[in-house]
Amino acid sequence: MKRIGLVLAATLAIAGCSDESKEEGWKVGYSLGYKLGERIQTEMDDLNVDGFVAGFQDAYAGGKDRKLTDEEMQASIQGYQEKRVTKMRDEMKAKGEQNAVSGKAFLAENGKKPGVTTTASGLQYEVLAEGSGPKPKATDVVKAKYHGTLIDSTVFDSTRERGDVPAEFPLNRVIPGWTEGLQLMSKGARYKFYIPSELAYGERGAGPQVGPNAVLVFEVELVDFTSP
Repeated sequence: MKRIGLVLAATLAIAGCSDESKEEGWKVGYSLGYKLGERIQTEMDDLNVDGFVAGFQDAYAGGKDRKLTDEEMQASIQGYQEKRVTKMRDEMKAKGEQNAVSGKAFLAENGKKPGVTTTASGLQYEVLAEGSGPKPKATDVVKAKYHGTLIDSTVFDSTRERGDVPAEFPLNRVIPGWTEGLQLMSKGARYKFYIPSELAYGERGAGPQVGPNAVLVFEVELVDFTSP
């Protein structure tokens, strides 16, 4: 909501400085209004547009015919934010419960497939190609290429889609499923990991694509590793 306020203030300031002709002035006003609406729509998909337009007009006219006091407006916005937070929390909870059920069923079936091994932690892996030599320790820095999807094949992160450049990171600074899994690999190996949510991002999820309790699937190639 604070960002909306800043955008609105900037819009009014720019519009007030326009010296364009009537037609150009209309285009400028429409463009600013469109861009503001576009910005707000990404944050609020249930905006009462009539109320917004009325408030905009009253404020732009100097506020002499305003319909609400500052206190009433603040209370209204705060109440909306609280309802929105509650709704998002309820949606996340429902999504988490759904993901937990589907993820458990997926892992149960996947673990029966030939070539899939399940470790004591619940991590599942499949050897696509073996490497050679020593294996990294949790304290090592690794270079790896990977392709990460959800169980419905939705891609959420992939070096393959970023020029196939290996990512480099300390092995003990990533999700537990990666920390455990990459220690099974030698340089040059390619494994496929099926990571339970408790070894990934758990109930919190990660960003808009990885929801709560999501099982993650990674194809990983260990390019190299070094000791710190």
